[in-house]
Amino acid sequence: MLYLKFNMRVFFLTIIALFFITGCTKNGVPLMSSGVSGTEGLPPEQLSFAKFKDIAIPDGAVMDMENTVIFGSDDEWFGRLSINPRLSHAETFDFFRYEMPNLSWKEITNVRATSSVLSYEKDQRIVTIQIRTSYGQTHCSINMSPKKQ
Repeated sequence: MLYLKFNMRVFFLTIIALFFITGCTKNGVPLMSSGVSGTEGLPPEQLSFAKFKDIAIPDGAVMDMENTVIFGSDDEWFGRLSINPRLSHAETFDFFRYEMPNLSWKEITNVRATSSVLSYEKDQRIVTIQIRTSYGQTHCSINMSPKKQ
């Protein structure tokens, strides 16, 4: 009987531990669409992403927090913004190809391939967008840097 009580206790503690562990897993943070300006009406979890208003972000995209490294803010930020758009590889490529010029980015070059790359310049900054697909999921890395003088 003591053995059965011990097993039940271990079972319940394991279930509780699993509950807490799964509650702490990282889910992506939704980004705002490029069509939204300012922070009015945004849910609290999106307010921190309002600083990316100078680049196009597909609707429904989710930030990959493990692969994102950002320094600065507003129009002065640089680093890598990693997102998982809810679009196919081709749709993501076309989205950036047509939306970035709407935000005054001038295309430098692009390569549409298994791993696609688009490069743009604006003022004194360069952005390189890399798009790849892994296990049916589109991954996008937006690398922003100052233009070398």
